[in-house]
Amino acid sequence: NRVWLSNRVSKEVEAFDLVGGQLVRGPRVALPQGSSYYSLDSYEFGPGHSLAYDGSHLVALGMKPTGAGLITLTGADGPKPRASFIETNLPGTSVVTAAGYVVSSKSTPSTSSIPTNFLPKVQLRDTKSLLWEMTPSNFQGNSFGYSMAATESMLWIASPVMNGGRVDGYRMGTFQPAISIISPQGIPGGVFGHSIAAHGPYLVIGEPSNSAPGAAWVFSADGNTLLKRLESGEAGRDRFGCRVAVRNGRILVGSGRINGGFGSDAPAPPDHRPVFLW
Repeated sequence: NRVWLSNRVSKEVEAFDLVGGQLVRGPRVALPQGSSYYSLDSYEFGPGHSLAYDGSHLVALGMKPTGAGLITLTGADGPKPRASFIETNLPGTSVVTAAGYVVSSKSTPSTSSIPTNFLPKVQLRDTKSLLWEMTPSNFQGNSFGYSMAATESMLWIASPVMNGGRVDGYRMGTFQPAISIISPQGIPGGVFGHSIAAHGPYLVIGEPSNSAPGAAWVFSADGNTLLKRLESGEAGRDRFGCRVAVRNGRILVGSGRINGGFGSDAPAPPDHRPVFLW
């Protein structure tokens, strides 16, 4: 019953607890000295995927003058959490936690002939050491690992691209590929896999768009069965699906609309982005 949010200006993380159907402010924790958040926004739907909370552990992508790493919060479900910094020396893209593991995706310099001169990489570690690492041999648009989700049995890694994208499922533990998923119905300008969430019976994959109504696709936990397409009901571009979350059978889907507009067309702050609950 706790939600963690990041504050890039004050360099804090702040908790909100659900009490009697209302959100009540919880602990606020300053980032480790000299550290700051790090996040990527390749598709202009807003930066994100840089903070993960699984009910007891909180991990965020971070940066120090000495290098990139992970900001971790011990006791994140208690009254007095404490923050620390683990240096990894690789700039991060997204991070998830599950089953006592931290999974983070990276971009590392490459000497290959890939046009962008960067290779994606996904690392899995516990709180002490690196346990598993993968650089895929076949990926789309150099975006492998842009967003991820994990459960005790599956690790989901997305390769979103404009007018396409793919989500690959790997069995946790063996890390053998189990399934690949593409958009059930391609959306014009859609970025399938921009966001992913998995918990309980559902796998939810967001496909926002800058030119048409977006969608959030709800699949069975193993990804084999499409259960439902969620929409905002608005006409035109709504960037619906830019963020998704699922917990205990409830699904949250975020919209990229800010105060009723987009980008430079949006009214002045404070920013308000609608979130839809199912």
